[in-house]
Amino acid sequence: SFHSHMRAISDAAPGATYSRAPTKKYGRAWSKQYEYLRENNFEGDDKYLQASACILDIERAMIVLETNADLAAFLQALPDRLSEVGMSVARVKNRFSLPNEEAAQAYNYRDILINVLVDGKAIVELQVTTRDFFELRKLMHAHYNV
Repeated sequence: SFHSHMRAISDAAPGATYSRAPTKKYGRAWSKQYEYLRENNFEGDDKYLQASACILDIERAMIVLETNADLAAFLQALPDRLSEVGMSVARVKNRFSLPNEEAAQAYNYRDILINVLVDGKAIVELQVTTRDFFELRKLMHAHYNV
């Protein structure tokens, strides 16, 4: 499965810690479907299907790397490690490269979101960041949950 393979890839990487995120709940997926519907102006009988196809993070995991060097080495090795288990990178969203103004809107949190194609059938999300940004994220979520 995606999670067992990601755990094994993480366990083999220096400075890496793996965590499985909960499967996105139906209500949140439904809400995201409507966000995509509005943002993209999908039309036709299959507009809800088109919007649903934009949701790429129903299944998620996170790998936290101790240092920037660990992060760089992990990212360089990842495509080959995925290929070994029948997976591939479908898309990368590098939020380390955000302009400072955009990053400031998210408390300067940075990560890399990698959509992974699993067995040619499903796309899931792998979030990759460093320990420092992970600690910042925990503070952000504590604030958000209050």
